[in-house]
Amino acid sequence: MGTSSVKIVCVSLQSNLFKTHITMKVELKNVKIAQFLSQETSAFTADVFVDGTKVGGVRNDGQGGSNIYYLGSFTRQLEEWAKGQKVDPLFPDVEMNLGMVFSMMVDEIEEEKRMRKFCSKGLLFRLDGDAKDSWRVVKLDKKVSAEVARAFVVEKYKSSVLEIANDRFSQGN
Repeated sequence: MGTSSVKIVCVSLQSNLFKTHITMKVELKNVKIAQFLSQETSAFTADVFVDGTKVGGVRNDGQGGSNIYYLGSFTRQLEEWAKGQKVDPLFPDVEMNLGMVFSMMVDEIEEEKRMRKFCSKGLLFRLDGDAKDSWRVVKLDKKVSAEVARAFVVEKYKSSVLEIANDRFSQGN
């Protein structure tokens, strides 16, 4: 990452990770992650949008403290919304809160950025029986394009192919 921050614009997170009884679309946009400042937690800033309207922001200084959010009149409503979100599997006995939800959203953004980087250098795929977060790689180079690698993987492993990660980012996704 070097010494520069990462800017990801218009990231919408309505994944299966977040399920709630309060219906609203909560997004982090204009996310800037500063890896060089991150020690205990991710150092970041982001704008918080609810149903397409900017309602405030969230940040963390990366020193292990809680996320700091400033959401004005939306604070109480978003804190209630967060309680209904899917619990982090690493902390099954902990009640969800807004800080945790924001951290999970930032983690998902960071993971997507890493996946995009790996997919630019190789074809990432998982087979039936592979661990959920484990990926196999066919390295891409001048002789092996993504199309050639895909054809090889599909032919060799056939119906055992669960997912090709590169498909997540094809056609401008």
